[in-house]
Amino acid sequence: MTEMTNPILRERVQRRLKRVAKHWLHAVLPRRHGPRPAFVLGYGRSGTTMLIDALEHDWRIEVYQENDIRIAQDFLLVYPQLLPAIERCKAPVSVMKPILDSFAAQRLLDVHPDARVIWMMRDVDPVVRSALKKFGPSVAESLKMLVEGKTDSSWIARGIPESTLHTLRALPTSTFQVEDWMALVWWSVNQTLSADGLLQNPRLRLIHYETLIMSPEETMRGVYDHLGLTYRNKATEWIQPTVKGPQKAIQLTPLVRKMCDDLSRQLHQRDAENDNDQVKPHATGVSLPRQMTQ
Repeated sequence: MTEMTNPILRERVQRRLKRVAKHWLHAVLPRRHGPRPAFVLGYGRSGTTMLIDALEHDWRIEVYQENDIRIAQDFLLVYPQLLPAIERCKAPVSVMKPILDSFAAQRLLDVHPDARVIWMMRDVDPVVRSALKKFGPSVAESLKMLVEGKTDSSWIARGIPESTLHTLRALPTSTFQVEDWMALVWWSVNQTLSADGLLQNPRLRLIHYETLIMSPEETMRGVYDHLGLTYRNKATEWIQPTVKGPQKAIQLTPLVRKMCDDLSRQLHQRDAENDNDQVKPHATGVSLPRQMTQ
């Protein structure tokens, strides 16, 4: 048989084979009682896909991507479908990535008492740069419309809290450029952590993209611990960021820059404070047979 030399194609085939194998394995396993749900949240372009791709290779984890028809429609959660999907899951843990529902993190924790949240966060400059390149200005324009009191039907309009809108509507926005509005989308989503007091909740773990890249094994061990699973060797195999040289900071209005820097500093500081005394979820976590922890 001819060896597959294209590394990208080889990786895609390997991933596809693993997904098929896991699908058939779950098909023959007996239904579990009470699999633990987990939600990967945060603003897009922050490493959520890279994280969930890494978790998908673990057969103990059933992955639901952001537009999985079992739980979502048009990339937004269909809440009545969540519990049935969780109950049908045969893996010990079901990990879902409804990042457009990140404003509802507290609601998800309230409705699912055993759930865990993994919140991915990345510095504002690369997020703004990547989001504008990938999606264009549409998200920024949606937030601008809401702040200006216009009707909008986007995911931001569906989820953004009135308190966040109140803060944004008090800003002098007349000179804001598209980069400012995109940065304020980043601020609005990540502000949820502070506004809802989520950083004090031991069921939420904040993962910084930059930390995941610099210390992948240590970070992934923390993720597995948070999910209540024994760490899987080679869990970092798919943590492969795109290599780029140093890039200039995005040009932002000084007020917007200050808001983003203040929030980033606050979250980094609070995360460091919580890291030492965070309750370890595996103490009351999923009970796994011995063979499932190998």
